Order: sequence, then structure tokens, then C-alpha cells
Amino acid sequence: MIVNIIVPVCNEEKRAVDTIREILGISKNNLIVVDDGSTDKTLLILKKNFLENKRITLLSHVFNLGKGAAVKTGVEKAWENGAEAVIVIDADGQHNPKHLPKFEKELLTNKIVFGYRDLDKKAPMVRRYGNILASKLIGVIFNIHKKDLLSGYLAFRKEIYPLLYWYSTRYGLETEMAAKIGRNNLTFSEIKIDTIYKDKYKGVSILDAIKILLQIPIWFFEK
Repeated sequence: MIVNIIVPVCNEEKRAVDTIREILGISKNNLIVVDDGSTDKTLLILKKNFLENKRITLLSHVFNLGKGAAVKTGVEKAWENGAEAVIVIDADGQHNPKHLPKFEKELLTNKIVFGYRDLDKKAPMVRRYGNILASKLIGVIFNIHKKDLLSGYLAFRKEIYPLLYWYSTRYGLETEMAAKIGRNNLTFSEIKIDTIYKDKYKGVSILDAIKILLQIPIWFFEK
């Protein structure tokens, strides 16, 4: 199976290079790195380190469009490259690349694979209880039960993409995907991943959470 690894990046000039190098050392698959309108030196540093690397396709958004948009850009480029499946991993060091072989193996027998964290131990309290509340709400409404609703470490095959296709441009990606999996009664598998929080203030904000909640009726009634 041809797998591409999608790495969305935004303002990660201090972490992205190390993360990408670690991925290259662990997985033999090609990478599609998408800079989402970084305002620091991220894009410049990425070009300096990887522009000539034949295993990496480097793309960029002129303006910041959000993680959901960056992942979609990467995924659709992967299909153009002939990939049969993708794995999405963040560039900020909060997804351990050592789990990539598990995702690759799991994709052989499962069309959708999610990573899940042990949120009882290392997650900041706001993140932990916010995830639990969101998981229960989405679980009841869409009849889906995931161990970690907001984990962005995930993988899926090309054949299932039309059913997962999301419109969320920012952090609603994982939640909208979960809603569509529940609506379509799709099966998925889950892999335990390391719980890493390098920046407890980064990620889904309260405003992001409110915007995601307001999208639930749309996901529920859309055809």
C-alpha cells in the first residue's frame, strides 16, 4: 500500500525540522508538508532543510487557513501523487513519530485508524474534561464512541475519503470526521499513543470549541 504522511505546520520554526527528520528516520513513506501561512521563519527553515529532499513535497498557504484546510491540501496532493492512504501527524512534537509503523500496519486491515491518548495522566485539566464532555456529546448525537475525540494523529484510506470529506477549516476537523463516521456507521480502529503536551495553551481554544459546538446541528442534518 502506498502511504503518504501529511504534516500540517504553522509557526513551528523551533520544532518542525526535528519532527520531520524523526519521521524520515522512522518511516520509509513520502511526506507532504503543508505550511499554513506561518508568520515566523517556519517556511524559510523548511525550504532550507527539505526543499531538495526527494521524499518530501513542500506546499504552503499564503495565508493561514487553519489545520483542517492544511490537512485537506495535503491529502488531496497525496491522491494526486498516487497514494492509497494517508497518515496525519502534527509538526509540533506532540505526536510521537515512533507510532507511525503501527498506523501503517493497521491500515492494511482497517480503513480508518485513530490514535488515542491516556488523558487521565498528563493532559491539562481543561483539555481532559473538555475532551471527555465533547466525546460524550458527539457520542450520543452521532452514535460513535472514540477513546479520544480530539486526537489529530490519524490515518485513512483513499477509498473512504468521500465519506469523511470535511468542511471545517480549523480545529473542527477531528470532530466533524467523528460525526461523519457515526452518521455513516463506519468502522475504525484505535492505537494508543504517547500523551505529550509541550504547550498547554496551544490547540483548541474556548472560542474554537464554541464554533465546533455550533456546527453540530449542521453535521446532524446535512445529507
